[in-house]
Amino acid sequence: MTAGMPELKPFITDDPIRDTEWMSGALCQDQPNDLLWFPDPKTPAGSLKQAKSICRACPVQPECLHYAMTHRVYGIWGGLSETERSRLRGPRRSQTPE
Repeated sequence: MTAGMPELKPFITDDPIRDTEWMSGALCQDQPNDLLWFPDPKTPAGSLKQAKSICRACPVQPECLHYAMTHRVYGIWGGLSETERSRLRGPRRSQTPE
């Protein structure tokens, strides 16, 4: 695990409807500013503090992070930016035939 990164806990279900059921409990549902969650890719990391602070208090943060890690979504999800999620995933494996 990378220092300072949260532990990724599994949240797995075979029911595709339940895969997004958690979204209704997310604190970001009441936030009107999409730029907070989907900033320009050139936005400095310090500007993401407000979104991340909301995520830290969110009751469905683990489910949100799992969703982001398995669906490769854009923006702040589960309290992490795309760059942070990429680091958490680790290096990509090359897919060269053996």
